[in-house]
Amino acid sequence: MKLIMKKIHLFSMAALILLTGLICSCSHDDNKVSFPVSLKLDNSTARDSVYTGDTCTISGVATAPGKIDKIQVFCNFTWKGGTSEIEVTGAGIYSGSKGYDNIPDTLTVYHFKINLTNVKITSNLRIQLTDKEGNITSVNYLVKARPMNINSFPGISLGGWDSSAPSAFDAETGITYHSDAFSDPARKPLIDIFFDLAEFGDTDLDADHHDGHNRLGDMGARFAPTTFTASDFNKMKSDDAFAGMTGTLEIIPFSVGDVVFFQTKAGHKGLIKVVSMTSPTGDLVIDEKIQK
Repeated sequence: MKLIMKKIHLFSMAALILLTGLICSCSHDDNKVSFPVSLKLDNSTARDSVYTGDTCTISGVATAPGKIDKIQVFCNFTWKGGTSEIEVTGAGIYSGSKGYDNIPDTLTVYHFKINLTNVKITSNLRIQLTDKEGNITSVNYLVKARPMNINSFPGISLGGWDSSAPSAFDAETGITYHSDAFSDPARKPLIDIFFDLAEFGDTDLDADHHDGHNRLGDMGARFAPTTFTASDFNKMKSDDAFAGMTGTLEIIPFSVGDVVFFQTKAGHKGLIKVVSMTSPTGDLVIDEKIQK
């Protein structure tokens, strides 16, 4: 009898051990560890607006203790390849869902940088991180696209007393005029700015003006010096930097490399960058930017 009871006890213990193992095994499978994942954008990325056609870079840090699988960018419109409202580039960017898919399998922290170019419309972006366990987190980023409010006229050629090039131009259009336009009732009102003797002025600046003779009178433009560099000028895509300026000078001298502020008789404000000049009375090349 004792032998039978001993066998029953041993059988019961074995069954209990087996049952415990099965419970532990099921518990491990049904409660897979879920690692926390996080996305943090750099402060330098927080740009609330860009100008149409501009570039925006979104950078930040992705953290996934369970190892990073991919970072994706989703938008509120359908991607259209090279003609899209936003073009996304970066190391490992692929088409479709737009994400980094070549992140090394061993990484748990990844410093990402996403370049948005040719921004054409305001866009709601969702940047999404997925780890190897399928855990997902995301952050939203709003890119506001606003149209550029200035016109640019590069490479305007003018000439002074010793040049055969036009000596005046219409700042609203960048169109230049020779002296024969000064007496033309149709063209004269279009003229805003004159050049000669390394100066911009509101009237005819040839030699007889400096002798006290003025053939045209005041055409209404006013000027002011600025501290803008050529590089500052080149980067400008709006009038933000000069909209609050006021011109008071009727004539302003300049040197190559200067950026001069002006305001037309119609009230439009702009900047002139002096690109090159052969002599004070010779050939001049300028770039212009003016409010629309």
